[in-house]
Amino acid sequence: MQSLSQSLTLPLGSRGYAGSSFAIAGGASPSSSIASSMQHSPVGLAATPAASPVSPAAPSSGDMDTTPASKRGDLRTPLPADGFSARSFQGERCAPQRRLAWYQLPPASARAPIRVCVLSSRGLGIASGRRDAAVEHRKLAGMLPEMLQTIMDLLPSFSGRIRMRAVCRATAALEWRWAAPRRVDEELAGVALGDLGARAVAVGLRKAPNTMLGELCLGGNGIGDAGAAALAERLAEPGCALRRVALCQNMIGNAGGEALAAALSRNMQLEELDLWGNPMSAEVKRMILRAARCEVFFDDGRVRNADLMAPHTAKMRTILFDWIAQVHTGVNTPMTVNAAPDPQELLFRTFSHMDAYMACRSVPRSDLQLIGVACTLTAADVSGAGGADQLDLASWMSFVTDPSHSPEEIIDAATEVREALGVGLHRPTAYTFLRRYLRKTGWTEESFSLASYLIELAALDANFRLQRPQTIAAAAAVLSRQYIAQGVSVRSMPRWKARLLRCVGADLRQEIAPCIAAMSQLHAAQGTRSDLFVTKKYEWARLHRVANLHPNAPADAAHFEGYMRSG
Repeated sequence: MQSLSQSLTLPLGSRGYAGSSFAIAGGASPSSSIASSMQHSPVGLAATPAASPVSPAAPSSGDMDTTPASKRGDLRTPLPADGFSARSFQGERCAPQRRLAWYQLPPASARAPIRVCVLSSRGLGIASGRRDAAVEHRKLAGMLPEMLQTIMDLLPSFSGRIRMRAVCRATAALEWRWAAPRRVDEELAGVALGDLGARAVAVGLRKAPNTMLGELCLGGNGIGDAGAAALAERLAEPGCALRRVALCQNMIGNAGGEALAAALSRNMQLEELDLWGNPMSAEVKRMILRAARCEVFFDDGRVRNADLMAPHTAKMRTILFDWIAQVHTGVNTPMTVNAAPDPQELLFRTFSHMDAYMACRSVPRSDLQLIGVACTLTAADVSGAGGADQLDLASWMSFVTDPSHSPEEIIDAATEVREALGVGLHRPTAYTFLRRYLRKTGWTEESFSLASYLIELAALDANFRLQRPQTIAAAAAVLSRQYIAQGVSVRSMPRWKARLLRCVGADLRQEIAPCIAAMSQLHAAQGTRSDLFVTKKYEWARLHRVANLHPNAPADAAHFEGYMRSG
């Protein structure tokens, strides 16, 4: 067991605090009164005089943490390297499922040194013999802001720093985005990172274990061009393992877009990049699409005109979409469609293109089939490169329309769709979001089939066409977990509800809960609709016969709001 005299000394001169130092006790056992108080104290930060003054000493080779990584607490990671000389530190178990890291602050005056304890499982804890939180917070408020900021910077994750800011007024004023996190959380959506936080994330991604991070969500953080440029530098570097990155709903403009385009031209690992909801010009978006070797998602910035759909009744639209689904699943479907990386993604792209095109162009009833197959051709060849595959697919499309339309007409119509939608061809679909949400909340083959069935039912229902795709996907992810009693197993992840709500980034009461309720009603009503192909499709054994499930009784939005807020 290490003693307090073997603590690690950290110079603070790099932050302008000349003559100061900061020591981290390697594994000292706290006094019994402190240990006892830690088991009952509220979550927060605390400072208390140490039992005895200590003269910090530089670490020796014997001071290194030898605890196996699998047994270390959340805070058993190396300390930030920006201006510090520490290597690692140990903690002492104080209560079940909690590990402590004891920090000792040498006094600036004749006062006794101050100890600060960090709870790895729940953020920061109070290390004093008192149970009066108000008194402990006053002690904290008396600490030097520079010391508090240093403690903040030492916390290994942004989530821990955010919890520290909530302790009291003194910590609320600290800058939690200043130092690079030693542990980059893959889900950082909507936490107000800004450019400062984005730069810190970019630095953190260069250090183990973050170098192996495969997915990163930074949506809705107010990140601008400077933050995007910092992230682009990391994406362009060899060894970047990121496969999916979400930068949607930020403030990235043309300069940031150009930096990302340059990085994407050199990145070979990235599979998906979300950039919708950023104020880039159409030209910069096209530049990114030309440079990228991965899937890039944009929105097209157009306002959907529901009035243009008015001549086509909901029933007509359902029949058209159901027919397209049958075309995609036909036994004689060309290799171009069957060889798609994910045929279900191709189908939902076709649905998206059809709705988008009919919302910006008036389509005569006689041309609905033509637009359906043209959108399929466009979805299969988004780049517009053409070639023999496109001609083969167009010829087959002509055949399935009894040949009402020639291959040349279909290719011309596909060109019109491509020109009309532009970068809107790269909008994410409900199926795109569903795969992401199930990865984060847990899934099985049965629950995935059920969720896919639900979003396909929603795609055919005109009442869902103006719903946001991420909301539809979230509703399906929730409802797919409600059929355990009927054999649809699920694999839950900790705090899956909170993770899902954070990923969606929509208001639970106003948007998500009403969508879940509407989808539950749609599923319940499907028992009377045996004529749809989508129902027959999901009766197949390879899709786990989820269409044969007896739908649960529909519930209202208030029920699902309460469900998502519980647990």
